[in-house]
Amino acid sequence: MIAKIRYWLYEKIFVEKLNNIFGLILFIIFSVSFAFIVAKLGFYFGIFFLLASLSVPLLIFSLKDIRIAFIIFLGYSCTVFTMMRIFPGLPVGVTLEMFYYLFVLSFIIWAASGDDRAEYSILKSPIFKLVVVWVVYQFLQVFNPNSVSINGWLMNLRGLFSFISIYLAASISLRKLSFIKVFIHVWLGIAFIAAIYGLKQKYFGLFDFEQQWLYSDQRLVDLYVMFTGIRIWSFLGDVSSFGIFMGISFVASFIMLQDKTSVLIKIIYIIYGLAMLVAMVHSGTRSAYVIPPLGIGIYSLMYINNLKVVFSVGIIVIIGLFIYFGPFYSAPISRFRSAFSPSEDLSMQTRNKNRASIQPYILSHPFGGGLYTTGTNGMDYSPGHQLAGFPTDSRYVTVALETGWIGLAILLTNYIIIMVFGLKNFFLSQNPQVKLYFSLFLGVFFPITIVQFTQENAVQNPIGIIFISIYAVVYNLSKIKNGYEN
Repeated sequence: MIAKIRYWLYEKIFVEKLNNIFGLILFIIFSVSFAFIVAKLGFYFGIFFLLASLSVPLLIFSLKDIRIAFIIFLGYSCTVFTMMRIFPGLPVGVTLEMFYYLFVLSFIIWAASGDDRAEYSILKSPIFKLVVVWVVYQFLQVFNPNSVSINGWLMNLRGLFSFISIYLAASISLRKLSFIKVFIHVWLGIAFIAAIYGLKQKYFGLFDFEQQWLYSDQRLVDLYVMFTGIRIWSFLGDVSSFGIFMGISFVASFIMLQDKTSVLIKIIYIIYGLAMLVAMVHSGTRSAYVIPPLGIGIYSLMYINNLKVVFSVGIIVIIGLFIYFGPFYSAPISRFRSAFSPSEDLSMQTRNKNRASIQPYILSHPFGGGLYTTGTNGMDYSPGHQLAGFPTDSRYVTVALETGWIGLAILLTNYIIIMVFGLKNFFLSQNPQVKLYFSLFLGVFFPITIVQFTQENAVQNPIGIIFISIYAVVYNLSKIKNGYEN
């Protein structure tokens, strides 16, 4: 039944191009709705309705092939923050939620079709079981006696739903090597555009809407504006997520250089990597600076017997040491060096003091204080809670405080098992392309798990999409390591 409806819609919209009664009805509904929204809510909401309406045929087409929607979702998630700055109050997040529902619906259709699905092996994977354990534990937080309000738990449901939907979409999208390569290319293309846009902010200044957003909040000014200039954020959410995104994308570009491809493509990867590296430095995000050595370090260990890889990594190490110890004294370079001397960093000293002061609470509350009880979220959704307003400055500290040391143990176990699972299957694989992708995704996954120690927004989109996708792609690669694609 679902397949027939999907085929009928595809025929009416894409084959007949709405040149039918169905198209006429849609046009009338659209025209009346657009006029009503503009009259009642204003021009900006009318534009949003127009864009949402134009996306409906695309979403319907995506039901036929979820991979299209997944790629569009990756790109759209990067533009959300800029649209929010240009059009304050515009409900751009609604479109993201539409994608989440689309992903779940597509997974249901995929599972119901039953053809060429390897007996739902995705649902039987050990990584899927890890996801289930983490999700169930967060659901059980509704019974946490230390929580003062259910509002935080309800808000967390949205995050859980997005996590599940992205994981399911990645599981059925990234099943073949050809599309995994497309995903990597789109990701790196977006990252390169973000890098160029960020460097434009640095060297050619901000647009008016960006200046208005920046100077609308003194906290942003204090964080983003330095005596040597601004820290760049491109079109992403903040400087931290931008710096981390540039860091992991640089690692991916470097690893893709080892792919057997044309000289032109390798030159493109080099240009990508250089732009991302410079943009990462100008983001001023210290946590991001450790990503390249961590990612490339893991990659080099995986290919320790490959002289070509060891030589390439050796060149990167020499360049890094030259920058660190060389006679350079610009502000970005000084900030870069400080990332590798955390004991001398005042902000890190403050964070360490905060963590030390809150450790007794973590040890005495194995289930935590409840979801959305720390930081500004705690002040908004759990006012009056002991943890409300506490600056965690770390995703791990947030997890430990809100879900307890049990929750933190579950999360860290997830990360460890994914790394072990991926490394095991990397060494079992005889397929060079599969091994390359294993090294790329693990080389990105590992640094993200490390920077979560010092960053609370380390998995903000688009990083979060890539991070969650790794859950799925590592298992999928294990199924095709010897040529079988489920």
